[in-house]
Amino acid sequence: MIKAIFFDWGGTLTYGSIFGLVAARLAHVLPVSKRRIAEALEKKNHDYLTGKVSSQTFWTAFADTLGIHLQLQLFNRILLEAGEVNKEMLTLVDEVRKHYHVGLLSDNYKELAVHIVKKYHLHKRFDVLVFSQELGFKKPDPRIYRIACRKLRIKPEECVFLDDKHKNILGARRVGMKGIHFKSVGQARLALRRLNIQVARSV
Repeated sequence: MIKAIFFDWGGTLTYGSIFGLVAARLAHVLPVSKRRIAEALEKKNHDYLTGKVSSQTFWTAFADTLGIHLQLQLFNRILLEAGEVNKEMLTLVDEVRKHYHVGLLSDNYKELAVHIVKKYHLHKRFDVLVFSQELGFKKPDPRIYRIACRKLRIKPEECVFLDDKHKNILGARRVGMKGIHFKSVGQARLALRRLNIQVARSV
């Protein structure tokens, strides 16, 4: 029996992935192609997402890779502005919480995690918040899914996880969770109903 639903943040509860949106925004303000920006971001992205390097270290390495010099405040502003929230998905979160535990399971940067928790009152909306930068590892590492389940004191087999990245869904399934590869609100609602989760067809 399903007891909990976990949601990813970027690309699932927001429009587009945070990484892609940051790269696109930086391409508008830097004299560098989006491809080179994405490559530079990727170099330290894992360490930043898992809390192994600070914001300043991450952005300094990024700027050095591209041979540019920009203020840290600009990078942080672009990061915090990335990702328009999908209000229909937040409505879905609120809807399923009437009957199930709900959790947020996100690979995220420390500054952005703090920002979204405050802005969207996530402590009130979710029963548990799990961020990669607090744990030191990220999806699809099996530990992150097991920790999320333990925080709610339930088994992986009693959980459903929605994420826009297929590799993260595969990771969830490997530990026993049900996985839904998120593509749209309508598709997510249909997939949940097929698992006998109590949700409306649409709102």
